[in-house]
Amino acid sequence: MKVLLTAINAKYIHSNLAVYSLKAYAEEKMQGTEKENDVRIEIAEYTINQQTDEILMDIYKRKPDMLCLSCYIWNLIYVVWVFLLKYLIYIFYYLFITAIIFI
Repeated sequence: MKVLLTAINAKYIHSNLAVYSLKAYAEEKMQGTEKENDVRIEIAEYTINQQTDEILMDIYKRKPDMLCLSCYIWNLIYVVWVFLLKYLIYIFYYLFITAIIFI
């Protein structure tokens, strides 16, 4: 399973400590278990200055099985907007494909 820990920062020079801490904790807890080789944890950091399409395309290319989002008070609306848009795109895509198949 591929887990993607995602953070949207204010600037490139800022780093999100939460995702790095979660990754280290999860890897430590999985060490020596059967899940150690089955789970791969990656970190993706973006900034609020990046285009929404750019963020979504990068996440899509990484093809995570589980997407985890790190949110703060100041970026919560931005994060919700980005990922709400993502799911709306998926919904419209599947509806469009389904409509074409049944036509």
